[in-house]
Amino acid sequence: MLKSKNFLILITLLVSVFIHAQASGSTDFKFKVKFDKDIPADKIEVLHFRNGGNYFEKINLKRNITTNEIELSGRNHYIVGAQFPLIVFSFRERKNDYYEPEKKIETLNFFYLKIAKDKIGDIDKEIKFTRQFSALTVDYKYIKEKIVYTIVAKESDYLQNEIPVLSELVKVDEN
Repeated sequence: MLKSKNFLILITLLVSVFIHAQASGSTDFKFKVKFDKDIPADKIEVLHFRNGGNYFEKINLKRNITTNEIELSGRNHYIVGAQFPLIVFSFRERKNDYYEPEKKIETLNFFYLKIAKDKIGDIDKEIKFTRQFSALTVDYKYIKEKIVYTIVAKESDYLQNEIPVLSELVKVDEN
């Protein structure tokens, strides 16, 4: 009797472990991010936020000053159901204060790229930031066995529910 009870407990534990396990993997990605002409790609710092267990195993950054874009490529580790790491672009600028035009101030501008899925491949659609639209969300679905990307732009005034409050970002090194 005791042996069969122990056997049932062991089977129950093993089944529980297998049922509650999360699927994960790694995948390569590559995409370009363009910026409006008043947002200089050569002055942009690229950061990322690890999201729900998703992180970059490697990430590379290449700038193209002529086209004012940054190409990101690498490999991300993902857990199914958690979102791709949030990518944040920032740059500092000195400009006249809106309220006191004779006064110069330094600002730190942020642009947020959110990938709605846990992984992303090679994005074939233009991703472009403007000052008006500082948050972009990339999503995709399969239509007739082909990936179709959609990009939704959000104005900075409407980011409260879209972008998490971040206390730490990791800088992407340029090579």
